[in-house]
Amino acid sequence: MKEKEILRKLKEKTVFNLLDMQRILGSSKQYAKIALNRLLKRGEIKRIKKNSYTMYDDVFVVSTNIIYPGYLSFWSASSYKGYTEQILKDVQVACSKKIKDISFENYRIEFIKVNSVFGYEKIKTNLGEMFVAIDEKLIIDSLEHQEKMGNFDEIEKLIRNSKIDKEKMVDFLARNKNSSTVKRAGYLLEKLKKIDLSKEFSLDKNYVVLNKFSKKSKETNSKWRVKI
Repeated sequence: MKEKEILRKLKEKTVFNLLDMQRILGSSKQYAKIALNRLLKRGEIKRIKKNSYTMYDDVFVVSTNIIYPGYLSFWSASSYKGYTEQILKDVQVACSKKIKDISFENYRIEFIKVNSVFGYEKIKTNLGEMFVAIDEKLIIDSLEHQEKMGNFDEIEKLIRNSKIDKEKMVDFLARNKNSSTVKRAGYLLEKLKKIDLSKEFSLDKNYVVLNKFSKKSKETNSKWRVKI
């Protein structure tokens, strides 16, 4: 098989490994390894980590294709969507299990385990296909992992700028099955977006801290059972 055809087939997979090369070549493991090393030395492909390669340069495209299922979320997604003016050097990928961080193209790719992996979409760009959290799921992820948003102001900024469908928000919160997140989301959506979800959920009597960054909660909201 000609090298041009091999590269074309490799590029069909955003991220590929030794087994993929074996299948393309119909060869032994050893020969496929030699072929990969040859392409690496010539700069035709890039190594992401051990036995993981790509022909793409865009960190968002590559990072959201390393693990399946995985998608751009948290502060990174907020930045990508233009909901914050912050320019980040870390790329945060939500996924079903924690794996080691990776350095790629001068970025640190961080993989963060979330409670539930759903609510993301495939986006086709000129630089390749990537996966990004839908706004409603981005809010949920950010409220559950507030430390991945920099500070609480960034969470409020995200909610103010998000395009929220009430029915989808209710569905996602129900599927996520976290009562603390329902309380925090309910309070903030009503405060910042005038969206009232109180008729959609039955709350227990326990109070949760709204802002995990702050240990000082002087006020409470009895409707949503949050300490402000």
